[in-house]
Amino acid sequence: MKRIGRNKGFTIVELLTVLAILVILAGALLKVAKYVRDRASEGLTESTITVIVTALEQYHDDNGKFPFEADVNFDTVDLQASIETDLGLAVDDVTITATNDDEYASIEAMYYFLSRSYNSSQILSAISGKFIMSNDSNGDGLTVAWDVPGSSSVPPIKTLPLIRIVDTWGNAFRYAYADGESFPVILSAGQDGNFSTAGDNISSDDL
Repeated sequence: MKRIGRNKGFTIVELLTVLAILVILAGALLKVAKYVRDRASEGLTESTITVIVTALEQYHDDNGKFPFEADVNFDTVDLQASIETDLGLAVDDVTITATNDDEYASIEAMYYFLSRSYNSSQILSAISGKFIMSNDSNGDGLTVAWDVPGSSSVPPIKTLPLIRIVDTWGNAFRYAYADGESFPVILSAGQDGNFSTAGDNISSDDL
């Protein structure tokens, strides 16, 4: 008489055990992949900061100074005067207004000055085009416009395109510098895009 052999298939417990192991492995792989992506993003941002710092060093070598102090907006007297002088316009004879937010003014103004210094502009050209932004979130061009007071010209006499350099996460860098400091600091707000949470911020001082 033949004996009936034991079923060689997997039991439910064995299948669940294998499934649990696969889930754990998948979770670990996802964490590793995220870590690799984050490190790659940080590396690209650090590389962009290095290019900016090199362009600033060149600007200082060529001009004997850095572009301007930090915490500026396009209505800041010194910055407005610098732009007027650079454009060959009479100081205090024009009104300059920007179509963008003041929080981006420092990096846009920095790019403005560096791009008009030949050697610095050549260095900036090494930055990938995907980190150069000329439109705001609505797709509108970033511009500074100026007009002579009392003029009835519409649109304004002239508009100047503004360029903003952004990090890997699409957030604008910040240029921080004041007289008495040895060198400007270029800052990225990191992955969360918030400068207030300093834990993930990336600074040229740390490179």
